[in-house]
Amino acid sequence: LAEAQLLHRRAAERSDFETFAAPPHLSIVPIRHVPEGVDDLDAHNQALADAIQADGRVYLASALIEEKVWLRPCFVNYRTTDDDVLALLDVASELGERIAKERR
Repeated sequence: LAEAQLLHRRAAERSDFETFAAPPHLSIVPIRHVPEGVDDLDAHNQALADAIQADGRVYLASALIEEKVWLRPCFVNYRTTDDDVLALLDVASELGERIAKERR
């Protein structure tokens, strides 16, 4: 739960991510990458989820919540560290910016 709350807090602090609702009470933390200039955020976040899975540095799935595509990290491994959590945001931002740039 501490990792989920850390991810939610750090994602909320960044301008390139959006968080879903209040801080999490479970290990699932829906977030969306919202780079400037991207009109179809659902297609962007689905492409990003696919790219993250193909990249292999971190893993998450996508989820459809209230008709929007969200990235859906879920912390279940007791060996997950704060650095792992923050790496997820860095990887998602890096790959997301690359995808956004290719689509512009």
